[in-house]
Amino acid sequence: MEMILIVGFLLTLASVFYAFQQGDERASDPLQEALDAGALILDVRSVFEFHAGHVTGAVNVPLEELEDRLGELGSSARTIVVYCRSGARSRQAAQVLERAGFDVLDAGTMAALGSRNAS
Repeated sequence: MEMILIVGFLLTLASVFYAFQQGDERASDPLQEALDAGALILDVRSVFEFHAGHVTGAVNVPLEELEDRLGELGSSARTIVVYCRSGARSRQAAQVLERAGFDVLDAGTMAALGSRNAS
């Protein structure tokens, strides 16, 4: 009888731990949190690349034009999620945006936003 109680207790403890761990994983995804909060999705690839396919709702400002077009991005209080093809341009764009006072999250690649529809 004691063995059944011990096994039952251990199974309950394991299931509580598993549920707690799953909750922490979902809550600790800053990219998803930013997107859910209405972040601006910024594609810094070329116009040609953008028209070949992009994340639904993304705004295209090629990296080469970014500093001249910062005024088009709206309030610096709104988080900007930036992406490109390989992650190199998005990293550079994130630095430009941070220097300009924007709250930035570098998603790296379009694939990182793959759960979104591509157009």
